[in-house]
Amino acid sequence: MDANLEFIDCPTCGPSEQGPLYDVDGWKIVRCLSCGLAMVNPRRQSAIKIYEDDAYFSDNRFYYDYAGNKRAYQIGFRSKLALLKEFCPYGGTLLDVGAAYGFFMEEAARFGFQAFGVELSKAAAERAAAHGVVFNRALGDVETDQRFDVVAFIDSLEHFEQPLEGLQKAHALLKDDGIVAVMVPNIDSRFARLMGAKWHLFLPEEHLFYFNRDSLGTMLARSGFDVVHMGTGGYGRSVSEILRVLTRGKSVHLRPIETFLRKMAFEVNLGDLFAIGRKRTSSGDAAGIERRDELSPPLNSPREP
Repeated sequence: MDANLEFIDCPTCGPSEQGPLYDVDGWKIVRCLSCGLAMVNPRRQSAIKIYEDDAYFSDNRFYYDYAGNKRAYQIGFRSKLALLKEFCPYGGTLLDVGAAYGFFMEEAARFGFQAFGVELSKAAAERAAAHGVVFNRALGDVETDQRFDVVAFIDSLEHFEQPLEGLQKAHALLKDDGIVAVMVPNIDSRFARLMGAKWHLFLPEEHLFYFNRDSLGTMLARSGFDVVHMGTGGYGRSVSEILRVLTRGKSVHLRPIETFLRKMAFEVNLGDLFAIGRKRTSSGDAAGIERRDELSPPLNSPREP
């Protein structure tokens, strides 16, 4: 085996049987047969280091132009924040994990939250600091007396080398009645199953994990959260970014009208997951009323073990 690769156990279940799903650009996507979590296995060691370089936000392999698509991303953020306000109506402190340039933090402030961030890239963290205090380090290395009303993993938990540990750290940083919000790729969405190995969210160098409703719920529960909302969520995307994704970054002919195409932005919901968990109290019950949105049942697939 390549010395730069490592085999991993399921972060939720530990050693468990894993079954093959797809081969994507030479990477194997497998599923834990116990909890249903899908993952890249084997994967590159120290995969987290790619996020420390600010080029991540402008490289064609990752974000084509993060800064240029700010308006589009914030359109997608607003629906998440509107739902969060139903569970946290008075706002409070919010920690954005994977803050990038602070676009979610900026939008959170408009919804009445005092925003904080965690960001690995020094250059990105400096930009995000315009919208609140930003910790320029891994979440696990954050040490603060501040306790938060909300910890948000919007398009970030799938990047974690150990997502269970990330949620456990969020649990420790939350107030007793705090909530965690998680937006992740849903490998059992109708669109993902339709696309198979060509699913656009199969990005094995950065997306290390792929969830479904059961695996996300199990991981939240084992992290000390009770699920109070489990539904689908969309991403804010511009026409420019959609075309670049479809052409895998080769649409250079778009450059003369790039600015115009960025302005054409909307939220795209392809069935990926948005979940909210309430920090479990000492009695074992979550504060608030449980709420679950209807989701289509997982589709049977000949590839699924």
